[in-house]
Amino acid sequence: MEPSKRRAWEVLVLMERKHFHPAAFILILAVILSFLSSFMTPSFLRKNGMTLSGSVCSVSLAHEKRNSIDVLVVGDSESYTSVSPMALWKQYGITSFDVGKAGAKISETKEMLEDALGTQNPQVVLLETNNLFRYKAKTEDEHASVLADVCYEAFPFLRYHNIWKQLFTNELTGAFKGFKLNSVVRPYTGKTYGKVVTGNQITPETYVYLNQIKSLCEKKGARLILYSAPSPKCYTKEKTDLLKKVAKKYGLTYLNLNSKTDQIGINWNTDTRDHGDHLNTSGALKTTAYLGQYLTAKCSVTGRSGRAETALWNKTYKKYKAAETKALQEIQWRAGEMGGVA
Repeated sequence: MEPSKRRAWEVLVLMERKHFHPAAFILILAVILSFLSSFMTPSFLRKNGMTLSGSVCSVSLAHEKRNSIDVLVVGDSESYTSVSPMALWKQYGITSFDVGKAGAKISETKEMLEDALGTQNPQVVLLETNNLFRYKAKTEDEHASVLADVCYEAFPFLRYHNIWKQLFTNELTGAFKGFKLNSVVRPYTGKTYGKVVTGNQITPETYVYLNQIKSLCEKKGARLILYSAPSPKCYTKEKTDLLKKVAKKYGLTYLNLNSKTDQIGINWNTDTRDHGDHLNTSGALKTTAYLGQYLTAKCSVTGRSGRAETALWNKTYKKYKAAETKALQEIQWRAGEMGGVA
């Protein structure tokens, strides 16, 4: 018998021997959880620099100066691999942060954005659209978790009991404002190298969460923009056409960067790390430069040169620049080895 099951069995035996009624045990447990949950509230977590979503990027953002970020980038891995906040800072004086999470569903993106907006008041929120296609209908196993969701709502302590660990995590290792440099080169040649994890449909549940995200942005006065990062492996015409309709329905701007790869300067021989799914550092820098121009020209995002954040961001940029230079040199070398054009 597994240790956890053995302990549970021993508790039941003890209850029977002591003539301890299960209902009394449940009542006592509920009282304890209610007491603990009275402290473990969203306001308490944010006040102490902890986040609700559990995202490592959200934890790192929680330690940034309040209301110091101009642009938030949210979504799944397509988001934080396509925008380099430090490059955006250097070129345009815009402070930004990638608050994405690998494999994030739209419900998780909503949670991460809610975390971020608890301490930041951005001018623009860039929502990378790939996670809109990740929400699938519940399986039988997932239906079994409905009871757990109800318990989480009743007793927040159950959901957040591990978040205390975040008190000891104030930096995202190896990342710069949520962006991790990557020097891997695996070209995209137009062939299919693997099954795309997201389909071409958006579920009704996703629309509910998208509406909630829009409301969060409106309350903060932030402009919500949908954007699709350059990724021929993720985006088909069918998907981008659907996203245009979604943006129109919700009165949002949709920026499809897959139709602008020539303008961005993407070279699929050198700018992708995994055959056209995600960008490497070279591709992300090109995409960042394009987005920076768009944000200043079309969204009137103002930079922070001369403000209190300048010295700290410039200090971080020096560390970032050394890492960026190394990554680009490795990309150039690897592309040369494969006969690509850097």
